[in-house]
Amino acid sequence: MKILEVNGLHVTRGDKKILENVSFKLKKGEVLGIIGPNGGGKSTLIKAIAGLLPFDAGIIWIGKGEKLGYVPQFATFDDSFPITVREVILSGSPYLSRKKRMEMGEIERAEELIRRYQLSDVSNHPIGALSGGQTQRVLISRALMGNPTILMMDEPTASIDFKTKDQLVQELREKEPEMTIMLVSHDLNVVNQTVDSILCVNRIADYHPGNRLEADNLKKVYGCPIEVILHGEIPHRVLHAHQHGKETEE
Repeated sequence: MKILEVNGLHVTRGDKKILENVSFKLKKGEVLGIIGPNGGGKSTLIKAIAGLLPFDAGIIWIGKGEKLGYVPQFATFDDSFPITVREVILSGSPYLSRKKRMEMGEIERAEELIRRYQLSDVSNHPIGALSGGQTQRVLISRALMGNPTILMMDEPTASIDFKTKDQLVQELREKEPEMTIMLVSHDLNVVNQTVDSILCVNRIADYHPGNRLEADNLKKVYGCPIEVILHGEIPHRVLHAHQHGKETEE
């Protein structure tokens, strides 16, 4: 069932076209990986959908009853601000007063998320004292306070080691199985292993069902040949079908 549709989206800044005629649809429960080069418009796309940036033309349709959640880039989050983990998570509540939060069960909701995302031991720590992986769990929990049905994450695995990257995204899928996710990432390894579909964005956008990263598609969006290295217990190189050969792995 379609729950979100973008049709003919155009975004400009000054004289520069950031996004041009971007169109795609999302189904309930789908995990969409958004890839592309720096400056290609990936972050602009999800910010426009979230209502954080204006757009010049096009339609953004969100199904009735669907709610958006947004996890910003780690680099744009000020971890020097004197606030605890619990307070950061509670700041995602739509209710400002403590009395209203108590009446609506928001404090219990925050405590549930703290337990669910393994943050109990650091819940009273300042946000700046956390590791990259812990900080991302806090930001995800904060976004989940609004009970979103569509979660948009901008580079959630940046500055995290390979093992934690895989754990973080897989954990989110397991714990929020009904949620539709839009995942902006430069990490093709994470995208290749965790998403259901891919949107290649470099001013224009191409939607690809499935998580298979074809060499020709990557070359088109990045403007140069891209080789995918999968990191696991044994890192290996994946070479998809070439003109005169079959798909191989090393």
